[in-house]
Amino acid sequence: LFRSKIIYLTLFLPFILFSCESIPEAHFFTDVVEPEVGQEVFFTNDSHNATEFEWDFGDGFISNDENPSHIYTGTGTYDVVLTVYSNKGLSDKATITINVMIPTLLEIEVLEYNYEEPVSDISVWLFSSLSDWQTHEDNVEAEGITDGDGFVVFSHLGPWVYYVDVFSDLYDNYEIYADLGVDWI
Repeated sequence: LFRSKIIYLTLFLPFILFSCESIPEAHFFTDVVEPEVGQEVFFTNDSHNATEFEWDFGDGFISNDENPSHIYTGTGTYDVVLTVYSNKGLSDKATITINVMIPTLLEIEVLEYNYEEPVSDISVWLFSSLSDWQTHEDNVEAEGITDGDGFVVFSHLGPWVYYVDVFSDLYDNYEIYADLGVDWI
């Protein structure tokens, strides 16, 4: 009787193990859910028991990469769907909604003080705090160079106040600041 149970287990155990497959579980996350148009979005696949991956970014583009990135070229709300498959063809899906925003733009025009003429080819620095602006401690949030019409445009900025400084070989802001009778803190 004991021998027949061993034979029975020996014959059916491989069948049971072969027929049992873990069901895949789709799961992922992203570095940003409200990107701006043109910003690269990185997707991290955190699925289990999956061997194949299909990403639908909701804008007509699909990827089979395990951890893809994608750039949205238009504003709107997009449902990103990850479908994962096991070796046996079992599948599962996960979804995240991405809200693609209009890029944040800040346009600065630099004019010469006395004649109010555009100043080209000078550095414009943005600081996120007054103390950074006053000390110039290399805490520059963004830097740009004015064009021929004295304009520089910044994008992908956070929604807060910026302190602006302009640097040029032709203009010395430190002297101008001192001439205004303002002491550095």
